[in-house]
Amino acid sequence: MTFCPPERRQDYVSTIGGLLRPGGYFLLKCFSQLQPGTQGPHRFTPEQIRMSFSSWLHVHSVTETVYQSALDPLPRALFCVMQRAA
Repeated sequence: MTFCPPERRQDYVSTIGGLLRPGGYFLLKCFSQLQPGTQGPHRFTPEQIRMSFSSWLHVHSVTETVYQSALDPLPRALFCVMQRAA
């Protein structure tokens, strides 16, 4: 979803939802809105993740984290755990 243009995001979400088996989990890590700057992939808020995926998946959690890298400071990220209804 990070590299998916905004006008195609619902296609991405419906593809993920359609590929998962009932009860299947989807784990997503994306850039957080808390990441400073504007270069690089789109940044998301937890609310945007919930709004984007709630039509197909139950969003169990959206946790602020970082990407492990050689950069200092580490890039801010969201780690999301979602599940398709059984």
